[in-house]
Amino acid sequence: MSLKHIAFAFALFLFVELHVSAELVIVKDGQPRAEIIIDEKAQRATRLAAQELQTYVKKITGAGLSIGAKPTGDMAVKIYIGQSPHTEKLGITARGLEHGAYRIVSGEDLSNWPFWQNGEGAFARARAYVGLKAGKKAETDLQMALAYTSATRPRISILATMADNREMNLKDDDAALEAYRQNFESKETIGAADEFRSLQGAARILTRRGKFDEALAVLNRAAIESQKGYWRHAMLLSLGETLTAAGRKSDALRAYRSVQEDESALKSHRDAAAKAIKLVE
Repeated sequence: MSLKHIAFAFALFLFVELHVSAELVIVKDGQPRAEIIIDEKAQRATRLAAQELQTYVKKITGAGLSIGAKPTGDMAVKIYIGQSPHTEKLGITARGLEHGAYRIVSGEDLSNWPFWQNGEGAFARARAYVGLKAGKKAETDLQMALAYTSATRPRISILATMADNREMNLKDDDAALEAYRQNFESKETIGAADEFRSLQGAARILTRRGKFDEALAVLNRAAIESQKGYWRHAMLLSLGETLTAAGRKSDALRAYRSVQEDESALKSHRDAAAKAIKLVE
């Protein structure tokens, strides 16, 4: 029996956790494949909700799901109802829920993965959360990914994604700027794509704050004139944006025209430069 075949609502929340490679199936061939977990000192409403779920699964399938305060190793699927230390560990809370509301969440408990895969798994899920604009969940997974990742290149990617999420989803420019800076402040040269992205992000925030000299100093770390190809043109466009905001229109036009007149530049870059030139002139 699949979880989607059960419908119920209560003023709490429910979280379904899968072990690695487990199917989201709570009953199969009349046998339970899941267990219900509640807090050891759960409130009456939580206990009633757990019992209601247990009752209806039994009526529909004939299988009885056990209710306990701690997960066991016997079942592939864990169904958490209400808040407990287990849900807090997984980063799932009832914050933001008002009276009569409920929350249903599903996913894997990455702590069950082999430790060398925790970072990779957390980063993959974080990117999905970023795309869904679930900023807080993405931040939790990105912190986990960073903690489990020691290799330089993956850490750069994690930090760049963390900064993007903080800037775009969490709207926390201070925290975003901190993450962006970690990708370039200690570097003598910039070469990785995520390092260039971090320069652009930091400059974008500093420009919004009117700190034009700082933004230009950040962009100059890219040594734009010595770059070729995609990142030369992308950084010139960023440079033009900051120069325009600083009121240095002639310098901005020079940067934009360097892109527009370069036949090796991508069409999207040349089009962006042409559009910017029209706005500046």
